Amino acid sequence: MIFNPRLPKLIFFLPLLLFVGVMFAVSGKTAASPQADYLTAVQITDHALSGEDSAYIGGYLSAEVGRNSAHVLWREQNTANTGTDLFYRGLPNGTTERLSNITTTNTAGVFFPALRVSDTDTPHIFWEEYNNAVNARDLNYWNPNDGLISLVSQTPTTGFAAFRPIIWLEGDDFHIVWQQLNTAQTENIYVYWNSVSKTAVELPGFKDGVVHNGILHITWEGTFNGPVNYWNSDDQMTVSLPNSTTVGDASVYQRGIFADTAGQITIFFGFNSLGDAATTCLASWNTTTLSTAVHVTTSKCFSGYKVQQDNQGVYHTFGVDNTSGLLPYYWNSDLSNAIFFDVSGAGTGFGIPGGTLYVSNGGNAHILWEDDNDLFYWNPDDQQVVNLSATSGPNTNIASYFKFRGFDAAGNLVVIWQEQTSSGSPVAPFYWQSADQITTNLLTKLGLSSIEDQSLTNSKGPNPVFMYYGTPTVGDAGAFYWDIIADSVTPVWTGPNNNTFFRYADEPGDDVLTAWIDQADYSLNLTSAQNGSQIMNQTAADDTGNLVTIIGFDNFGNIYAIWTEMSDSSGEGVDFFAAWSTDFVEAAADVYLPFIIR
Repeated sequence: MIFNPRLPKLIFFLPLLLFVGVMFAVSGKTAASPQADYLTAVQITDHALSGEDSAYIGGYLSAEVGRNSAHVLWREQNTANTGTDLFYRGLPNGTTERLSNITTTNTAGVFFPALRVSDTDTPHIFWEEYNNAVNARDLNYWNPNDGLISLVSQTPTTGFAAFRPIIWLEGDDFHIVWQQLNTAQTENIYVYWNSVSKTAVELPGFKDGVVHNGILHITWEGTFNGPVNYWNSDDQMTVSLPNSTTVGDASVYQRGIFADTAGQITIFFGFNSLGDAATTCLASWNTTTLSTAVHVTTSKCFSGYKVQQDNQGVYHTFGVDNTSGLLPYYWNSDLSNAIFFDVSGAGTGFGIPGGTLYVSNGGNAHILWEDDNDLFYWNPDDQQVVNLSATSGPNTNIASYFKFRGFDAAGNLVVIWQEQTSSGSPVAPFYWQSADQITTNLLTKLGLSSIEDQSLTNSKGPNPVFMYYGTPTVGDAGAFYWDIIADSVTPVWTGPNNNTFFRYADEPGDDVLTAWIDQADYSLNLTSAQNGSQIMNQTAADDTGNLVTIIGFDNFGNIYAIWTEMSDSSGEGVDFFAAWSTDFVEAAADVYLPFIIR
């Protein structure tokens, strides 16, 4: 193992206490002396817009770094009212805007705000406003070109939005489906709206959907027994898929809808058997042939999972047959027949229905499941069941809340989890990778006597990095990260664990960032490997509660940072601040092909 003492390659993402229930305040030793300022910092919360001069953060923050910009969305609440308002700021050139209606939200609030950013750096924002006295639950949409658009404006007696939005972006066009009660308040309905037509359409049903060339395509099950239905926003005709009905207590369920580059829509579905036999485990229908093709059949289909598609357009899924015991299968669209594999010797053999299929962008498929307190693995290349927990003794418990999964650049599955080393012992972190298939105790591997906070991330780079706070067998306790591929450990800071944690991130180039709060003077430091260190504090208050919330790079290497500080004015609470590269690199105008974000 290589020990790397240089500055850490990481980004802190320290969520607000009110947002995720954990406050992170990093302490420890700084690693570099301040250099010339390379970031321009501003306060983005605006007390004048919040209606009073006593603003504080209302517990929500969403930020997204785009191609050549960053976008921040947050809720803000005032001490003199009971409601919250929604605010937005675009970086670097935007101004802070209040999106919600302060005349109504001051007695209620803003809920479930959603931010999406297109590849042309256009923000699209959707949220719900609630006010008992004026409007029941209003749905609103905003973008900087169209401004504010009210999608639903309801009084307490004219329906009630159940919400549950599904959002797509295609180019700069925003598409959304949400659920609400009808006007009579007798049943739930689904409503579709897009930023092009700006007209709400009630849907005949909804379970899943895809947008292609400005047209929404949806699918849903008509009843428990079927059929599976298809509808699109162009001709608005409902089509019941052939051979998608069953009888008795057998059920039918859609397993995914996809659009290819030529515009063909493909819908997958399958049957699920309880008492009555169901033999079609996986089938598909498409808009070219208008016929159903059956891919997997057994005597008694028991369960099936959503179909996934890799970057090469290949479809993957797995399911379980229950003809005579649980027998799982894996299928992809390049196979002539599904691959069935025996798991009867994997624990009790009954854990496989809870398994998960992981497919890398390159098409590497991996199935991982837990059975009888052991982790098991299978892939269609080796076709061998592997017990990841074999090095632990019998009857060892797995901490389900500490399971991390990711892919390396080659598409290998990386798994880190917490498990007892023997019955009754404390849990320890274990690492396993599908290429060498060797289970490693990370306390031993990383030279630790104990470990506390931990996580696994891929960041912008191609390889996963394991982050942790631990106590080495030699040396001081602190925060570290382990570059799994390079097999190198980098210290982040040393000192006591004040409920702190961090997230690693870098850019495709050479620059990396580090941020921390010095316990001695509460100075908020940001270090760039290429630009040096800069103290970011903008107020003189004793900022014991400073939080670095977002740090990141855009596609042109520009740096963005967002953090909180206590106001210098008594009673004014906490404010958001943002910074970006002083020597900001502007993107040249380009033409982009449409893309879809789900």
